[in-house]
Amino acid sequence: MTFSHALETSAAPETICWTPLSMGFPAFSRLMAHSSYCEHEIATRAPSGFAYLRVLGVHPMARGKGLAKQIVLSALSQMKRDGHSSCWLRTDNPQNLLFYQNLGFDQVHAGTVPESGLSYWLFAKDLG
Repeated sequence: MTFSHALETSAAPETICWTPLSMGFPAFSRLMAHSSYCEHEIATRAPSGFAYLRVLGVHPMARGKGLAKQIVLSALSQMKRDGHSSCWLRTDNPQNLLFYQNLGFDQVHAGTVPESGLSYWLFAKDLG
């Protein structure tokens, strides 16, 4: 199964559709402020030539089967083939920290976004 095929078949549209209307404008505004803050942190810390692993998710019924690991390893291989020097990512879930560390990522920063009050962690992996 290719990554794009997994995306096309993994979720029903109603499970991935969340908009300002469905979550409410105050929550959406906090989410956007949180995301913008974290993106700025990555942009100011990451070296030139980096790739960014933006989103990774596995349906709860498919967890524990190694799918997330396969997706990340496949993405890292493609990033390296594309000539990127490193891969950076952000997680907002402390339960993900060990997963990324076990894949060879180093935690390079952790913080709390003032506007949202939510914690985040930045990881990087050299692709050289």
